Amino acid sequence: MQKASTVGFAVGVTLGWNSLAGLALSSAIGWDSVDVSDVICIVSAGAAVGSLLIPAVLSNTKKLPRRFKKGANGPLVFAAVPLLILGWILIYLADYSYRMLMVGRVVSGLGIGSACVLVPLYIGEISSNDARDTLLAYFHAMLTGGIFCAYAIAASRSYGDDVDVLPLSRYSLCCALACLPGLLCCAAPPSPYQLMMATPDGGEEAAREALQRLDSSRLVGQAGKEALDREIERMRTLAVPRVNRPLEASLVRGFCFLFLFFFYFVGFFIYRLGLFSLAKLKVLRNKRFWGVFSTVTCIMACQQLSGVSPIIFNALMLFDLAGSNRLLSSQLSLIFGSIQIIFSILVPLLVKRLGRRKLLSMSSTIMGCTLLLLGSYIKGKDTVFESNNMNSWILPMSSIAVFITFYNIGIGPISWSLLADSFPFEVKYLTASIIVGIGWSLCYVLNFYITTLMMNLGVTETLWLFIVFSILNTIISQIFLIESRGKTLTDIQDEFVID
Repeated sequence: MQKASTVGFAVGVTLGWNSLAGLALSSAIGWDSVDVSDVICIVSAGAAVGSLLIPAVLSNTKKLPRRFKKGANGPLVFAAVPLLILGWILIYLADYSYRMLMVGRVVSGLGIGSACVLVPLYIGEISSNDARDTLLAYFHAMLTGGIFCAYAIAASRSYGDDVDVLPLSRYSLCCALACLPGLLCCAAPPSPYQLMMATPDGGEEAAREALQRLDSSRLVGQAGKEALDREIERMRTLAVPRVNRPLEASLVRGFCFLFLFFFYFVGFFIYRLGLFSLAKLKVLRNKRFWGVFSTVTCIMACQQLSGVSPIIFNALMLFDLAGSNRLLSSQLSLIFGSIQIIFSILVPLLVKRLGRRKLLSMSSTIMGCTLLLLGSYIKGKDTVFESNNMNSWILPMSSIAVFITFYNIGIGPISWSLLADSFPFEVKYLTASIIVGIGWSLCYVLNFYITTLMMNLGVTETLWLFIVFSILNTIISQIFLIESRGKTLTDIQDEFVID
C-alpha cells in the first residue's frame, strides 16, 4: 500500500529544489529578482493546472485504452511519473536558461498537482478504516522526506562550491536522481473500486482478487471470506451508482460558473473532451455536500495562506536573513527538515488519539502563536535585542521550529487526508481536483507577491496577516469540520443521503 505514497518523495524533492536554486539564480549574471521569483513560483501554477486538468482527463475512461480501464496498468497515480521525469530532464538541460527552466518547472508542477489529488484518493480507496489515517499521513511524511533530501543535497553542494558559480545542472541532476524512489508507485496494485467502476458487470471478480492481494493476511478462513463479501458489497453500493450517474460533468459545469474568471480555459478543455452531459444534479442539490466542500476548501486555503510555503520555497534565503552567527543557513535547513520528518511520523498516533478536528485546531492555534512571537521579535529587535545577544537568534529560530512542527502534525497532513474521505463517491475526483487547484493557485499568488507584500505592508504586518488565516482555520475546523475517524467509505456516502 505504501508504494503509491513514494511519489510523494519525488514531489518533496521537486518542491525543495527551490531552496538552493533560488540562491544560485539570484547570484547569477543577468538574473534579476523578478526572473528568480518567476522560476521559484511557477511550479505552483503548474501544480494548480495539473490538479485541475489531469484527474479530469483520467476520469474520462472512455478515452483510455481498454487494458488501462481493466486495471492492467496499475493505479492512476502513475500519471504523475512521466510528467515529473520530463520536467527534470528539461530542468537539467536548462542550467541557467530562463525559458527552459520555466517550461521544466511548469511540467514538474503538472506532475505535482496530479499526484496531490490522485494519491490521497487512491489511498482512501485501498486502505481499511483503521489504516486510512496512517497511510494518508505516510504520504505527507514522504513529501517532507523529499524536501529534507533536497535540503541535504543543497547543503552538500553549498559546502563544495561557491554559490556564485554553482553549476545548477549538477544540482538539478542530484535532485532528479533522488526522485528515483518515486518510481515505486508504478508497482502499486490497482484500486478495487476503480476495477469495479471500469467494468461494472464483470469487475466484481477482479475487485475481489485485488482486495485479497492488498489484505491477504486479514481475509483468510471463513471469517475472512465473510469480511471480503461485506467489503465487496460496500464497493458495489459505491461504484455502481458512479457508473450509472456520471455526475462529475454537472459538478464541473457548476464550478466553471462559480470560478469562470479562473477556470475558463480548463472548463472549455473539459467540454471538448466530452465530460459535459445532461446528468441529474443530485449532488449539487445536497446541502451537506456544499457544507463539506466549503469547509475543506477553506482549510486548504488556510493551509496555503498560513505562511509555510514561503518558508519551504525560500529556506536558505530566509535563514541567511534570520539565522545565527553560529550556524550556516544550510545547517539550519537540515535541522528544520529533520523536524518535519520526525513529527510527520507522529501524525497517525495523534490522529487516533485526538481526531482530526482537535489536532487541526491545536495546530492552527499554536502556529498563530509562534507567528505572533516571531512578529513581535522582528518589530522590537532594534530596540529590545542586541545583535550579539543569544536571544537575537534563538527566539526567531525556535519560533520557526515550533511553527514547522505543528504544521507537520496538523494542518499539513490533515488537509490532504480530508480529500480522501470527505465527499460522495460520485464526485470526489473532480471535487478534490478543484480544491487542490484552488490551494495551489493561492500558493502561487502568495509566493509571487510575498516580496511586494512585505515591502508594502512590512514584514511584521505580513506575519499578522498569516496569523489571521491561522485563527480562521482554527474557527472553521472546530465548528464546521465533520469528524470521519472510524467511518467506512459507505458510512460517509450514506450520510449525504443521495438517492
